Amino acid sequence: MPIPAERIIHVNMNVSSLSPAVEFFTNVVGLQAISVMQADPQDGRGMGVDGLVQWRGNSIHSTEHLWDSTMIDLLEWPLPQGFGRAYGSPAHLGINSLSLQVPDLAACFQACNRSSWLEILTEPSQDAVLAPAGFSGQNPDGTVLEFVQGEAASALNAIHINVRDLQRSIGWYCTVLGFELAGELAEVRLPASDFTAGRPAHLIKARLQLPGRSHDCCLQLQQWLQPQAHGQPYQQANHNGLFRVAFAVADAAECYRQLPALGANCPHPPAWLDMGPDIPVDGVWALFFFDPDGTCVELIQNPDFTV
Repeated sequence: MPIPAERIIHVNMNVSSLSPAVEFFTNVVGLQAISVMQADPQDGRGMGVDGLVQWRGNSIHSTEHLWDSTMIDLLEWPLPQGFGRAYGSPAHLGINSLSLQVPDLAACFQACNRSSWLEILTEPSQDAVLAPAGFSGQNPDGTVLEFVQGEAASALNAIHINVRDLQRSIGWYCTVLGFELAGELAEVRLPASDFTAGRPAHLIKARLQLPGRSHDCCLQLQQWLQPQAHGQPYQQANHNGLFRVAFAVADAAECYRQLPALGANCPHPPAWLDMGPDIPVDGVWALFFFDPDGTCVELIQNPDFTV
């Protein structure tokens, strides 16, 4: 039996400078910064970091569902200091990009074009990365964002995870976390663009959702065939880019006991993390482990985000 995960809480984006990132997601994309995370230095062993860790950040939400929507966990690290750039290739293994839906794609494209925080990679066209009329860009740290037309408020639409073996990873996310395959596998061919490093590309993707959460952000698993998937996901929690995806569970300690039998690599027990005084919970029990390709997965024990 899978864990199971109850919902996708957040995907973590580490940035070298927090303020312009918050300004972009709120004023350009139309999301909402609900809370400020600024805790005192604390033990980083549960996150796989020797010594003390400290971050500051914002939870970035859709304006419609607030705490029930999948957030972008936007963090800047002073301790240890954030470093590096996001993956330089669209085929690099790990959480490679995010898809955001917006109610007015044309207006969003114009706003992104005016923003100094996003470099446009592909313009709206029938050959866009995810869907007709979509476009993509990258932030100053190299993290790729894709935008598609939505029917409601701006929201996180999909988390793209590059995998080496699509069938193996589908089985892992379904067996370990209780996801279900939503629809058929899709084979995609992309034209040469800045997004594909100037070469045509070929990939197969699968859309996964949790039972009863069809309205949520989904996981999009992607196996790149041309260019082939390569590299290793980030190993340090303070590496700039998209580091981990977090799921809500009922009992983190019980999950830690169950994970080895499910074939999950879980090197550390749950850790208590202080989120700072502006978060509507004292802290959370968090468990960090890895998918078959080494992408960091986090389980968070049922935080009660009441405001």
